[in-house]
Amino acid sequence: MKSKNVILLTFDELRADHVGCYGYKRIRTDHFDWVADKGILFENCISASNLTPICHAALLSGMNPNRSGVRDPYSFLLAKPISEILKGEGYKTAGFVGSGILGSRHGFSKGFDTFYEPTAEEAVEILRWENDTDHQGLGFPLGGWWIDQMLAWLDQNRESKFFIFGHFFHTHEGMGESLVKDGRLKEGELSEFDYLDAKVKLADESVVGPVLERLKKWNLMDDTILILTSDHGTNLGEHGGEWIPGRQGQLYPQHRSLYHHDIRVLLIIKGLSAPSGQRIRGIVRHIDVVPTLLSELDIPCDFQFDGINLTPFIEAGEPPDLQAYSEALYDVRPPGAIQSFYSAKYKFIRNLTKGVEEFFRLEKDPKETINLIADVSDEERNMLVETRRKMNKMLMAKREEAKFSEKERAEIEGRLKMLGYIK
Repeated sequence: MKSKNVILLTFDELRADHVGCYGYKRIRTDHFDWVADKGILFENCISASNLTPICHAALLSGMNPNRSGVRDPYSFLLAKPISEILKGEGYKTAGFVGSGILGSRHGFSKGFDTFYEPTAEEAVEILRWENDTDHQGLGFPLGGWWIDQMLAWLDQNRESKFFIFGHFFHTHEGMGESLVKDGRLKEGELSEFDYLDAKVKLADESVVGPVLERLKKWNLMDDTILILTSDHGTNLGEHGGEWIPGRQGQLYPQHRSLYHHDIRVLLIIKGLSAPSGQRIRGIVRHIDVVPTLLSELDIPCDFQFDGINLTPFIEAGEPPDLQAYSEALYDVRPPGAIQSFYSAKYKFIRNLTKGVEEFFRLEKDPKETINLIADVSDEERNMLVETRRKMNKMLMAKREEAKFSEKERAEIEGRLKMLGYIK
């Protein structure tokens, strides 16, 4: 088959259940919906974590956090990302990220000919504490608006085989006020949860729409694989909330757990050779995206992924029966170091910091509200023993660690505090 271009777009903190093609009715998301209609929609894709760099490292490498190298905010991407693989195959590569936590400092620029990341001068700095004497001057570079640069790069490189990665931060909590000030959102319209639905519409109209328009303009639609996904979801009160510092007293629970609402993500892929318009039920993972993509492009690799090629499931129209592993081991961030295994029927979460375990039967309790860890059957007990062994193996995995100076670690920690991620 003819080699195809690839565009991978991620939308920070965008919940799948707030997009039209996933059943949401309050707003219209015509461009997301069009891609789903012409492509493949995965109803239950699970992220590897609830924290942006860990999620993206797994997505870009096809490997779980114990092998990607990224397990906390001080990590460096050690695994070979899709950008390096495609560059080695002669692709021109360009990356555009809206958050410094996905920047070159953390290894995410590997394999890119062109890489844009926001600087303090370019980015929207709305996460500073006014009365914080400990972290003055540590504004986190967030929200760089790279859409125009990306489209210009596409115009200039459209005749080459290309790979584009774009991470849109503006859907994340905390960006509403700035977007209103910039005139991108209308004050007071769809303002709940820091303009959550308004930001989803913005992503649809300002990111997905222009990309589709460009692909049609240059007659590249049939020659391009387009992947739309989010890094993680967020808690909108399903499991309680808390006050986040520096948000004018706003209640915003954030994405700190490994419950369904925090790790279920949007995933739509257009341009695969499989029949379009399908909705794939069953559990798939972010780590399956790269193996599926490389199989479609007929590109062999000399190393083993943790994810699998989903093409056989798509072609057969059958739901995959996979287990998804997720972790958030940065124990400074509440509720502590946590791991989870997710299947179609069961969900197991353990908190290593507090010594607490949770077990849910998802068929009867899809919202994960009834912890049955003290009331499991013999079969479930044996399954949990094996699951704990798998989790322990993940913890014991050996990897190199990127070195950050004490000053750099202090800066990163200060930024995380401003985000409300840690206390």
